[in-house]
Amino acid sequence: MRALNRLRLLVDRQPGLALLLGVAALAYAGLASFTHPFTIGADVVVGVPLAVAVAATVGRSRSLRRRAADQPGRTARRSPGSLAWAALAAVAIGWEWFCFTTEPRDAHPTLSSLMDMADATRWGKVLLFAAWMALGCYLVLQ
Repeated sequence: MRALNRLRLLVDRQPGLALLLGVAALAYAGLASFTHPFTIGADVVVGVPLAVAVAATVGRSRSLRRRAADQPGRTARRSPGSLAWAALAAVAIGWEWFCFTTEPRDAHPTLSSLMDMADATRWGKVLLFAAWMALGCYLVLQ
């Protein structure tokens, strides 16, 4: 948690650092675009940002619980947007299930088949991967 706060402060003080981090993320997304699905390379390239996000989220959760424990009569609360995210996830899962079980499949494409069409080109893959990392960064830093 301290590392996230330090990163926030550093980016606030030095706007050029945010640009540098953005360029690094785009370069990493470019690297990811050279991998092929379901290979070790693709798993590693996707796993690194996921591991960083999980570690940051776990650290933040522990910090929030510690802070709540230090204040008697207060408990750690979920963020106000957690219900909205849960609802969005339920809708996405429901849509996937509906599309997967309904025939014909081409009339009801799943989200994964739509993503396959979007990342059929290298630039599409770079942009989708960068957007995925940006969303993850936003969620972790909130």
